[in-house]
Amino acid sequence: DNKLAIQSNTELKNSLFTLYDMQGKVILEQSITSAVQQFDVSALPAGTYPWRIVNKNKVIESGKWVKK
Repeated sequence: DNKLAIQSNTELKNSLFTLYDMQGKVILEQSITSAVQQFDVSALPAGTYPWRIVNKNKVIESGKWVKK
């Protein structure tokens, strides 16, 4: 679980991916620039992390990711 991969369609290109801790603090924020985007999450402890993808100030997708 050292990498988190986001697979997206072309609609998500140029969107912003944000990963939060359970207190709502931003721990990773990165633009989506390709159909498969990988993020290095090796420094994160095991736990549940809410995330969302925003494009043009609208939330396109959101959910939770669990690192084991």
